[in-house]
Amino acid sequence: MLRELINSSSKDVGRKMATWKRLSRMTVGEQVDVNMDTVLHMQRFKDQTTIHFAVSQGDTVYTLTVKETPDEIHSRPPQAARGG
Repeated sequence: MLRELINSSSKDVGRKMATWKRLSRMTVGEQVDVNMDTVLHMQRFKDQTTIHFAVSQGDTVYTLTVKETPDEIHSRPPQAARGG
């Protein structure tokens, strides 16, 4: 499920209809594209921001930790539409 919320593949056809932003993932230090339309809220802790997604499966809530602050994320322009 988390793969559907973040995606580094340009072959995802759904990318044309969503607002994607490229962010820096904390745990592995890679760049990931995040579907901002699925974000419920963001919470800043010291040097990282936890993004909470508005989807869940049972008791599982999906989150992602990134380096950028919420202000940096909001001010960042969306990625250009890609895919089919």
